[in-house]
Amino acid sequence: FSRSTRDIAGLSVRMAICDSISGTNQLPMFFDDVLSSFDDKRCFDMMECMENISDDRQIFLCTCRSRETELHNDWKDVEVIRL
Repeated sequence: FSRSTRDIAGLSVRMAICDSISGTNQLPMFFDDVLSSFDDKRCFDMMECMENISDDRQIFLCTCRSRETELHNDWKDVEVIRL
């Protein structure tokens, strides 16, 4: 498998684990630069997935890249904080 395929599988597993341990509490999810190895299509697809999940829980995505912050323009309830 390519690195990005392994990364997307690992990210999916982490998201599933968070769902299974949080139960009805819907814990927030924190991700640190998890999309860095993805090509633009996979990055966009995963960002859409995170947007859908954000209907039920808060998502924190930390990144040092501008690509991820530019993808959110038409999405609801997205706040970008630049440091």
